[in-house]
Order: sequence, then structure tokens, then C-alpha cells
Amino acid sequence: MPRLGDTIAALASAPGQSPRALLRVSGPQTHQVVHRWIGKHSDQPPATPWRPTPVTLIDPPLPALLTVFAKPKSFTGEDVAELQLPGHPALVDRLLAQAYDAGARPADPGEFTYRAVRHGKLTAYDAEALAAAIAAQSQDQLAAADRLKRGGLARPVRQASAQLTTLRALVEAGIDFAEEEDVHPIAPADLAQQSRTLAERLAALAQPGHGAAPAEAHPRIVLAGPVGAGKSSLFNRLLQQPRAVVDPEHGTTRDALEEPLTLRHPDTQAPIQILLVDTAGWHGPGDALDRKALAATRRALRHADVVLWCDAPPSHFDIPQDVRRALSDSATALYAATQRDRDDHDTPPAHPEAIPVSAHTGRGLDTLLAILARAAADPGQAASTSTLVLPRHQRALERAAHALNALHQDLAPITGAALPDPELIAQRLADAATHLDLIVGRVLPDDVLGHVFAGFCVGK
Repeated sequence: MPRLGDTIAALASAPGQSPRALLRVSGPQTHQVVHRWIGKHSDQPPATPWRPTPVTLIDPPLPALLTVFAKPKSFTGEDVAELQLPGHPALVDRLLAQAYDAGARPADPGEFTYRAVRHGKLTAYDAEALAAAIAAQSQDQLAAADRLKRGGLARPVRQASAQLTTLRALVEAGIDFAEEEDVHPIAPADLAQQSRTLAERLAALAQPGHGAAPAEAHPRIVLAGPVGAGKSSLFNRLLQQPRAVVDPEHGTTRDALEEPLTLRHPDTQAPIQILLVDTAGWHGPGDALDRKALAATRRALRHADVVLWCDAPPSHFDIPQDVRRALSDSATALYAATQRDRDDHDTPPAHPEAIPVSAHTGRGLDTLLAILARAAADPGQAASTSTLVLPRHQRALERAAHALNALHQDLAPITGAALPDPELIAQRLADAATHLDLIVGRVLPDDVLGHVFAGFCVGK
């Protein structure tokens, strides 16, 4: 790995002929390099920190702009200087040679960002987002890198890590306070269920479909709700075709049906492509076929960008907790009061945000489509299927999910109230959290950091 005590210098802009070039220096001898460029005792005013200052170079005597950044508030956490000058390759080479004469050495690829990570200014996750933005060759790739930078993957990973910490604390409570009557450690069945749910969530994040594949770039709007809420009728009406089987008997839908649909942004009328998903009605435990239908609904909810919870009045539109646990972390919940052709149209829905609609008469459909289009067009809502997942992230997510799945399989058969080998279980939860920390942690092993910076270019 690069040596932190050195002073490094490099061309930070693109090589070759250009109107302007940017030279960057970082390290303890930054000021000596600046003195070599503009003179130590010259009549020039001192450079203003964090503000470009006009200067005149010594050799050759040309105008330039100098910006200095004092540690520890610089990008790298060290003293940094940036020099803007005419982008002539021979001139750039001469100024770099002067920097090397003053004590700097050529920077390795990505070494400026590496130093920022080592000094706690960035995480490795931040560095990967920066590398993805630098390497982007299209607007879609740049947008995916921006979502990575804004925490498109970091947020759900940190939430999962926090949940693991809570589970571990509940397990260790049974170790440290076993004699206390008012301390109730988590039961094996509850831990098994939460381990499985969390493993499924991490596995979904690791799927290639969660990345920036064009086929998965459309926001997914999932219709969900209790049995008999009229989801399939609404699905058909929005598509303007009889795609789902509809019958007065409840529970007709058994699988998740997906169909593309073009919406129009309510402000600009720009077309917005989405995937509309119809799901089986949510209900309590049933037979084997019911359980398979609910499993399909859970899978659809995990990948949803927007969930339209459908229910018929006088329901209070409370989304069950087990449904909320199945939702993806970035999903937005909207509410539709369906079957409003069957009651008094003047009676407001029980939920204040529910949109009154009728698949039979068409009531409220224009309003519903406008709200769905706005939700799908919001980058904060519709980006979950186009968040960049790098191979390193994918491996860490898969390993954490594998550890939690193994824990679920070990605990599921246990019917008692006591955890077997709680010390071992706590350690397995800690191991799963360690895999997640490799994605968003500030301190990583050198071999992992080497992999992160392998694709950087010089000067970044």
C-alpha cells in the first residue's frame, strides 16, 4: 500500500493539450513545493486558504491560480495545494519536475482518495462511489454512481447492521443477566424468523437485478392489500386490458403478475415507464397453496419502489407489521380506497391519505395515475432498482445472508424458550455484521483497500 508520510504530486485533470490543467499536491512538504513554484520570499500576496489566488510562476514566469487547503480540513486530511495553469503538456511536465525536486514523489493511482480514507475523511464506500462517477460513460451510469454516493446501498446496509446489533444485544442479555427475573432474552423462534427476514433482505440487495441493468431500470409499483380488496380489478383497469383473472370469489390471485405501463408526469407530461405488479391478497396462515401465494407477494414487496396498499372502506388501511417487514427499505407506501362504487361517494376514506377509486366506474383513476407517476419519477423513490451494487458489495451481502440463513436453519426446529449456545449465536451475528461493515466501514483490511483503489486513475 502507498506510504502515507510522503508528499505526492500529480496531474489531476485529463492529460494532453487543454485550455487549463490542474496539478495537485498533498503531504507534509506541500508548502515547499508551492515555494518552488512561486518563490518563498516573493512579493506575491500569500494564497488565501480554500480560495483560488492569482500568482505568477517562477519558471516559466506565467500567470496561474493557486489554492491551498490546510490540514485537517482538506480532502485528504493533509496540507494540500492545487495549481491551475495553461494545459500544455511540456509546461505540466516542467512544473511536476519542480515538485519532485522540492521533495514530492509521483502519486500512485487513486492515492489522494486513499489518503482521504486513511485519515477518516471518507469511507471506502464513498471512494467507490467517487470511482464509479469518474468511470461513468453515460448519463445512466453517472446517475447510478450518484445514487451510490447518496447512500442508495449504504442506508439499507446500515439499517441491517443496526438490526444485527439489536439481535446480538438480546442474545447477550440472556448470557450476562441470566439470573435476573425481569430480563427476557429473545426466543429461538423469534430469532430464527428475524434472521430469515433479514437474510432475504440482504440477498435481495445482492441480486444483479438490484444493480443498474437496463431491464430492471423501471420503477416497480406493487398493488398489495387484504383478500377481496379489488386489486386485480384495479390492475386490469389501469392496464386497460383483462390481464388478471377476476372473480367474485375471494383469493383468485395466486401469483405476482407483472406488466409494463406508461404513465405521464403530471407536470411535464413526459412518459414514465413502470412495471405494475398485482399480488395475492394478504391473509393469515392457510394451506400450502396459500403459503406459496404469500411467498410470491413477499418477493414482490421486497423489490417494490412504490407499494399501493388497496383496501375497501370502512377499513383503516393499517399495513400489517409482517407486510412492513417484507418491504424494501426505500419503498414508498401509498393508499387506495377501492370499490368506491359500492358505498356512499360522500363518505371520506378512513385513511386521510387514501385515494378513493373505482375500477368499475373509473372514479379517481386520473388522480391515482398522477400520484403514481409523481412517485415513480421521484429519484428518491424510483431508484432502488438502479442502485449500483459492486462485486465487492455483492460478495459481502451474500456472505452475511448465508450466515443468517444458516442461523435460521439451526434455530427453526427448536421449540423451547432458551437459546442453545448463546455465546456461539452472538458470535455468528457479529460475524454477519462484520461482512456488512466491509461495505460501509471506515477501517478496512489493506487487501480490501487495495482492491477498492485498483481501478482509480492517477491524480484522483
